[in-house]
Amino acid sequence: MSYPLAEYVKNALILCRNSCVILSCEQQWRFILAGSPFIGLFYCVSSPLAGLTNKKMRMSDLHTSFSLPSDPKNVEKVEPFVDDVATRYNLSPDKKGDIIVSLTEAVTNAILHGNRGDRRKHVSISFERDHDALSVRVSDEGPGFDPAQIPDPTCPERIECCGGRGLHLMRYLSDECRFTRGGSTVEMRFKI
Repeated sequence: MSYPLAEYVKNALILCRNSCVILSCEQQWRFILAGSPFIGLFYCVSSPLAGLTNKKMRMSDLHTSFSLPSDPKNVEKVEPFVDDVATRYNLSPDKKGDIIVSLTEAVTNAILHGNRGDRRKHVSISFERDHDALSVRVSDEGPGFDPAQIPDPTCPERIECCGGRGLHLMRYLSDECRFTRGGSTVEMRFKI
């Protein structure tokens, strides 16, 4: 199946269940080539999160961390923070997009699956620069999980299922992705 509309849009909104992600054209093709189907592709002039800022979330030169209550609305705070990171480290638009998608997926998973939407629990996010890479760590207060037990969303019997692509995207878009603390922490590394 081909998606010719992707050739003509600058940004696309990928909808799957109750989540959405903004992807550039190149990222759309990387997403499609990774074997990830999606429910819809819609033209979008700009990110619905554009212009949101949180002045408390600023980076030091090498490391920063912050914590968010497990409210799904807090996922919108990821993009403005990554904007600051991208500016500080002069990241390419594609690298910035990879980090936004990966971090948004990780934070969403931590809120909805790890902490099960319990607003009394928090999601911790940390960034650390190490020479030629940016490490991103997302931790939740949940019991963890075994990532090896998550089915491959690209296998024929799951290819048309909605959802279940977050881990696949994080692994595909980051240069390294690993889980620690029994699966309650994901660490992603992006070469910059």
